Amino acid sequence: MEEKSVDISTLAFYKQNLYEYEHGTAPAVVKGRHRAHLSFWVQIGKPAWVLETVRSGYVIPFESTPPSICLPNHRSALDHSDFVSSAVCDLLKLELISEVLTPPKVINPLSVSVNSEGKPRLILDLRHVNACIPKAKLFKMEDWKIFLQYLSRGGYM
Repeated sequence: MEEKSVDISTLAFYKQNLYEYEHGTAPAVVKGRHRAHLSFWVQIGKPAWVLETVRSGYVIPFESTPPSICLPNHRSALDHSDFVSSAVCDLLKLELISEVLTPPKVINPLSVSVNSEGKPRLILDLRHVNACIPKAKLFKMEDWKIFLQYLSRGGYM
């Protein structure tokens, strides 16, 4: 696999951002961080599918194409509309989402969950599209001895 090179200014940007994030002066920039360190992933010998995921992002393995639908936001998103607007603006600024000119085929609803300290969290409800993804096989560890055997054979969690 061909490795994309990343210029030193990109790496310096992430290093500076980490410093600012740890000192509470900037939000963490996540987008592109793994890709910027692709040479590391190649160097430690990760499998081709890992390198492709780091290089191009994760591709959802749909069994079927989700039917077109526009779902309304949940009541909690409406009740916390100021928070939702602010959170969406933050995601746009960090380029974690992008504004589109035409409606997408599927519009999933937003909701807001508020923890015991009163801190709200934005939730994207993907139940509609999840129905088009194959179900994962259940994996069960009977007890800790089986878990240790699993790990000793090269398994990981």
